[in-house]
Amino acid sequence: MVAAGMSSTFKLVRLSDPFFSLPKLDEASFNEVLRFADYLGRSEGVSVYRLNLAKCASLNPDDLGRLRRYGVQLSDEVLREIENIRSSSVVNVSLKGSDLVLTVTPSAEGLLPSYAIFEPKTRTYRVKPCMLWSLLESLRGKCRFNVDFDLEMRLSFKPEASFKLRGYQAKCYEAWRLNGFRGVIALPTAAGKTFLALQAIADLKVRTLIVVPSIELLHQWRRNIYRYLNAPVDKVGVYGGGFKEVREVTIITYESAYLNAEEIGGRFMLLVADEAHHAVAEGFRRGFELNVAKYRMGLTGTPLRSDGLHKYYDGVLGPLIQLVSEDELRRQGYIASCRVKRVYVDLDPEEMEEYRRYVKAYNDYCDRVIPEVRDPRRRFKLCLKYAAKDPQARVALRARSRARRLALNADKKVELVGELLSKYRGKKVLIFSRYVDVVREVSRRYLIPLIVAETNNDERKAILEMFRRGEVTKLASGMTLEEGVDVPDAQVGIIISGSGSNREYLQRIGRLLRPKNEPALMIELVTRGTMDQQLSLRRRKFKEWIT
Repeated sequence: MVAAGMSSTFKLVRLSDPFFSLPKLDEASFNEVLRFADYLGRSEGVSVYRLNLAKCASLNPDDLGRLRRYGVQLSDEVLREIENIRSSSVVNVSLKGSDLVLTVTPSAEGLLPSYAIFEPKTRTYRVKPCMLWSLLESLRGKCRFNVDFDLEMRLSFKPEASFKLRGYQAKCYEAWRLNGFRGVIALPTAAGKTFLALQAIADLKVRTLIVVPSIELLHQWRRNIYRYLNAPVDKVGVYGGGFKEVREVTIITYESAYLNAEEIGGRFMLLVADEAHHAVAEGFRRGFELNVAKYRMGLTGTPLRSDGLHKYYDGVLGPLIQLVSEDELRRQGYIASCRVKRVYVDLDPEEMEEYRRYVKAYNDYCDRVIPEVRDPRRRFKLCLKYAAKDPQARVALRARSRARRLALNADKKVELVGELLSKYRGKKVLIFSRYVDVVREVSRRYLIPLIVAETNNDERKAILEMFRRGEVTKLASGMTLEEGVDVPDAQVGIIISGSGSNREYLQRIGRLLRPKNEPALMIELVTRGTMDQQLSLRRRKFKEWIT
């Protein structure tokens, strides 16, 4: 049955005017109309549809008569066109929300790849947007296909590269090009990864989306595009941190790319993932899967992830391209050598007693609830899981957190920072801590500037510029200067505290690798006899230069 009150007046549908409107239908009637047409929305109290000839061609001739019961009559011209389509193999492709929607004539159904999923209600097939180019390649030469959005996506301006790639950069870029303009290029920090993406924009001249992990990098990338590609100001946009500019070249944060994937997924041909190890995280992968971009470039200095998710690079961005080693770049003088020195401190007897009491509380809970699990990281994950329902798990986690803070933030570390600042008075020094309150204490005690997450962009920019000019030679930071940010050259780094992450450790060392006349020095402060020692061992799983 159709909706009550439907007019019996017939609407004649022609090729030149394929639209028709109906009053609100019940669910069964609505689903039946979707077999013939696409729903466009409601306007002035009625639902608006557009006749879909490919859908009609997938039905038998008797089914077409069903439209008459809704007051819709097809012209002879439309019926002839439907018959022409029915006798040929045609695939129509449109992008709707999170899917590519394929409307297929009967003779073309057998030509679709296995990843095209049939949806009975609309008699269409669904494919992930990232598979667009694989789909079109599989259909090429076998049938006719139509795509209802722009496949060229050309820039309206001509980007002009004002730089020349170094030899090792050109080597990586060529490997990416030969791989169909897809791949994750791994180069050490300070090796100039940004220029590879700028070269791709200059060569391909297509609409480009650059995904970055922080607000600071939004503006850093925009400055580089203006500076090195001579791009018009009104053609480059940023999306994130209060901005929502979608332009021909757009820089967007990973969070915004994920949240707005359906809106922007069909607008770009080149997709660049800065700090590409984020792109394969479970949540962020969706933003890349819903994008139709044919050309994809990932950039990272730390390609491997401890959770193994780097295995998804190939599907999201392309294969890993790792052709140049740190040793090679060091020999050529493109990055500095770096010595790593470990300095140990001890907790006071009272602090050590308190530390051991907290550790025992945590271990006692784990031994009681999950005695068969001995791996520390797995124990912690399970404890987090149980904390949702078990109050004792939450008590155990609080004890572990307090023990960790005692170990990583020992007062003697902050005192030792003062001694090191005096020793390296004439050097540029970067100080890293995982905890913001420690950064603030170092800044207050030794009267040095700090950059933390709350530092606004103007203040951050001013501090970094003073550091670059040498007006400020000491700088304390939380987690904000560890990834991607263009930090001025420093000669000495001091790590007060950190996690067990290889990536975090390498990124901190990377802040010191800009070429200089002497080796850089990273000093790691470690609390003896605590979990701080285990964290230090875990993060050092790579070739290092230790004194």
